Amino acid sequence: MMFSKYLKLKEMRVFWLACVLSLAVLFLNFMYLPTREIFFVIFGLFFLNTNIFLNILRLYKIKSGLQLEKVELASVIANLDDGVIAYTNDFKILIFNNAAQKLFGLSDDMVGQIMSPAHAQNEKFRSLVQVFFPALAPLAIIRSEPNQYPQIMDISLDQSNLELRVTTSKIFGVNNEALGFVKIVHDRTRELMLLKTKTEFISVAAHQLRTPLTSIHWASDALRKNENLSGDDKNMVLMIGKSTEKLLNIVDDLLNTAKIEEGRFGYIFDDLDLVEFVGEILTSARDKLKQYGIKLYFDKPEDSNLVIKADGKKLEMALSNLLDNAARYNVKNGEVAVSLKKFKDKPYVQVSIRDSGIGISSEDLKKLFTKFYRGDAAIKLQTEGSGLGLFIVKNIIERHGGTIWVESELNRGTTFHFTLPTDSKLIPLKERVYFE
Repeated sequence: MMFSKYLKLKEMRVFWLACVLSLAVLFLNFMYLPTREIFFVIFGLFFLNTNIFLNILRLYKIKSGLQLEKVELASVIANLDDGVIAYTNDFKILIFNNAAQKLFGLSDDMVGQIMSPAHAQNEKFRSLVQVFFPALAPLAIIRSEPNQYPQIMDISLDQSNLELRVTTSKIFGVNNEALGFVKIVHDRTRELMLLKTKTEFISVAAHQLRTPLTSIHWASDALRKNENLSGDDKNMVLMIGKSTEKLLNIVDDLLNTAKIEEGRFGYIFDDLDLVEFVGEILTSARDKLKQYGIKLYFDKPEDSNLVIKADGKKLEMALSNLLDNAARYNVKNGEVAVSLKKFKDKPYVQVSIRDSGIGISSEDLKKLFTKFYRGDAAIKLQTEGSGLGLFIVKNIIERHGGTIWVESELNRGTTFHFTLPTDSKLIPLKERVYFE
């Protein structure tokens, strides 16, 4: 039954043609050749036709297997929860699965379309075009190493209120030539909405805590000034005041973090003389550093004319936080050095804060800017702390269009570096939702 099925395949036409030709050759040989030679001809033709039959059968099975794999792959892609878009180097769409159709509100006739930035003028295609060309999106954040694949990017779309994570990989041919790209589009809108709900709860709770804590702080200040209190009572009131102040600082960190995550920390950019600005902050910090026995140095740049666009209050918060860390995690009679450097070949200025403190391990460096994280060495030296300060600092620097990084060695000190753009065009147009 199976054999007769194979004989009826259209791929067997070559085999039947070979059989007909073999019979014709056999007839001619039978007419003109002796019987002995005819035997060898028959054997040769049988061997040839058998090989033709077996090769055709093998190729048919390979073709059937490939077709089955193609159908299975197409079925898997079609039913994925994430959008899958494959396209050539000239942006001609090859695959546009069901999830992508639903996500962008488009039909399956997108296959064969060639996308270009001009399509952004059409409201129907605008969201899709911003995924193809992220520079057109209101907000696009690269999560992977530049110029390396797969590329991971978070894209916010105002028109459709979508928060997407787009992973782009290259498609290679048999000879390792780049044939195109495939994008996996994951809709993070609901995930971020749930995180936003959690953040709003923390924000409300922190606000509710702040009012009574402020009242307690004021009351402790008033009691501390009361001359009728005994020495022990004054010490207790002083302890209450300090503890309340620490709680207020933690509450403020929680409120600031909640605002950052929701993208509403609020920035007001204006012209800022950076050298003068840093000098004033260091003058204010000098007395506090003296309490720790820390010497403070300021290495000013040769070019003192460094006017940038910045939010002075937010930048002061970031710099003060880094200086406070440099003092708290320093050694006795240590030092802190702050330097400014303007790049000649880049539109950026670099600020560095170096200390001679306890240092940070390589493992802790990887998580240093994440929320609530504190390194082992820091906890041993200072048991108190929210672990939110560097998260806030990172957001402030990135909102200004800069980057921040750290170099450290255990027991040898730590240096925080951050850059700020001297060209205001490099400052992001809006705050981003900062959920990780």
